[in-house]
Amino acid sequence: MESREILKRAHIFWREGREMEAAQYLKEAVNAAREEKDNGNLIAILNEYGGALRVIGHYAEAVEAFEEAKVYCEGERLKNKQPYAMTLMNLANTYREAKNRKKAREGFEEAKKICDDLGLRDYSYIGLLNNYALLLLEEEKAKEAEKIQLEAISLLEGMTGYDVPLAISYNNLYEIYQHLGDMKEAEKYLVKSEQMVREKLGIDHPLYAAVLNNRADFCMRKKNYIEAARNYLKAINIIEKKYGKESQPWRVIQKNLQILSQTMKKPENGLERARKLSERVIDFIRENHVEVYKNLSIGLVGKGSECYGYDDEFSRDHDSEDRCMIFLDDETYFHYGAKLAKCLKEKFREKIEIWRISTFYRLYTAYSEGPKTIEEYRKVEEEYLSAATNGEVFLDNRGDFTRIRNRLLEHYPRDLWLKRLAYHLNFLAQSGQYNYQRIFKRKDKVALQLTLNEFIQHYIQCIHLINRKYTPFYKWSAKSLEALPIMGRQSRVALEVLIESSVEQREKEMEKLCQFLVDYLHREGMTRSEESFLTVQADEIFEKIQDQAIREGDKWTK
Repeated sequence: MESREILKRAHIFWREGREMEAAQYLKEAVNAAREEKDNGNLIAILNEYGGALRVIGHYAEAVEAFEEAKVYCEGERLKNKQPYAMTLMNLANTYREAKNRKKAREGFEEAKKICDDLGLRDYSYIGLLNNYALLLLEEEKAKEAEKIQLEAISLLEGMTGYDVPLAISYNNLYEIYQHLGDMKEAEKYLVKSEQMVREKLGIDHPLYAAVLNNRADFCMRKKNYIEAARNYLKAINIIEKKYGKESQPWRVIQKNLQILSQTMKKPENGLERARKLSERVIDFIRENHVEVYKNLSIGLVGKGSECYGYDDEFSRDHDSEDRCMIFLDDETYFHYGAKLAKCLKEKFREKIEIWRISTFYRLYTAYSEGPKTIEEYRKVEEEYLSAATNGEVFLDNRGDFTRIRNRLLEHYPRDLWLKRLAYHLNFLAQSGQYNYQRIFKRKDKVALQLTLNEFIQHYIQCIHLINRKYTPFYKWSAKSLEALPIMGRQSRVALEVLIESSVEQREKEMEKLCQFLVDYLHREGMTRSEESFLTVQADEIFEKIQDQAIREGDKWTK
C-alpha cells in the first residue's frame, strides 16, 4: 500500500484523537515512504510520526524520527528552508516535554530564525510560536510568553479555517495569564477556548480534555474543589481512552488529581484560623476599645509552622491552639496593654498575644526597627529575618508594624545580596562540582552524604536569594522552595530526583541543577561566562559589588 493511502488512515485516527492507533499507521507510512524513495514525502511523514510518538510519551523514539527527518532535509538541501525549520520545532517541542529545556530553547530559536529569514508567517510558524511560548512559561518568563502567544493569536484571528489552532492558543493564553496572576483575563480566554473546542471537536476529543484540565485548575483557585474534581475526572477519562496511561497528558492530570485530593483533605491551617479569630478580635476592639482600635495592628507572624501556613496533623501535636498577635506602639501598649489583655482573656478562649512592635522586632532581629545597614543585616541569621517577615498582617490602622515589615521584605541591600549569592554559588561548586566526585572515589559514604546535604542546603538558599526571599528554618526550607515563583517548583522536583538517584548518578544530577542556575544568571544578564563551574559565575557576580568593604572581604563568607 502506498504511503499516502496509509497516511489517510492515520489521519482518520488523528482527527478522532486516537493517537496510539494513528502512530501505528504512521510507522507503516514511514516504511512505505522509505521504499518509495520519496524523500520530500518521507520528511513530512517522519514529522507526523514523531509528533504522534511525542503525544503518547515515547520521547526517545520521537527524537529518532525527527533526527532522521533532519538528515533527509540536509540531503535534499533544505537546511535553511521551511521543512527543516518545522522539523527543528517538532524536535524542540519533544525536548520541552521531556524536560530538556536547554535543547528545546536552542531548537526553537534556530527554527524561529529560519522562519524570520524566510518571512514565514503561516500556520506552521504559528505552531512554533505556540510551543515556544509554553517553553518560556516553563522557564518562568511569563511576560515573554504572553508577547509570543499574542502574536500567534493575532495571526490566527486573521485567517479562516483555523478555529482549532486558535482554541489551542486561547487555552495556552489562559495558562500564561493565570501564571501572571491576572485571573480575569485568564478566565476570558478559557471560556473562548472551551466554546470553540466544544463546537468544532466535541466533548470526547483530547483537546477538550486539555480545556477541562484548565477549567479544573481555575476551580481549584476559586476553592471550588468538587467542580474541579469533576473536570479532572472527565479529562483523565478522555486522555486514558485516547492516549493511554503512559502518555504525558495522563500523568499531568493524574498528578493534578493527587494535589486536589490532598488539598480537599487538608484542614484549615494556622494562618486561616488566625484570620477568622482576628476578625472577631477586631470587631470586639472596635466596639469596646476605640482608643486602641485606631492604633491596632493584628496578624500572625514569627516562629512556628502555623505562621508560615505549613502546620499539619504532625505539627499540631504540640502548641496547637488557635492564636493571633496584636502589635502596638510603645505609648498605646503602656497606656492600654494590660487592660486590653485582661478584657481579651475574659472574652476569648483562644490565645491572643499582645506585643510592643519594638519588642517583636528586637526579639527576631536584635533591632527595634529591624536591621537597616549592611553591617546590621550581616549580624542577623537569615532564618530570623524569615520569621520576622512571614505570616500575614490582617489589619494595621497606624501602619508602624507594616512600615518596618515592608522594608525588611524588600530583602537584603543589593551589595549584600550579591555577596550572599556569590557565597552560595561558591559552596555549590565546592560541594557538588568538585568534592563529590573526589569523595565518591574514596568510597567514604559518610562524607559523601554530608557533601550531598551541603549541596542541597546551599542550592535551596540560592533559589531563595534569586526570589528575594529569606530562607526559613531548615525544616521548612524545602516547602518554602516549592512555592517560589522563580525556579521554585522546578528546583524542588530536581532535588527530589537527585536524592532518589543512585550514588553514581548524583554527580550528573547535580551538574543539571548547576546548569539551571547558569542559565538563569545568563537570562538575567548577571553573568556572561559559559563556564558551568559555579565559582566562575560567583566571581562575575562578586565583581558587581560596589561596597569597597565587602569587595575586600573573604569571598567564602556571607
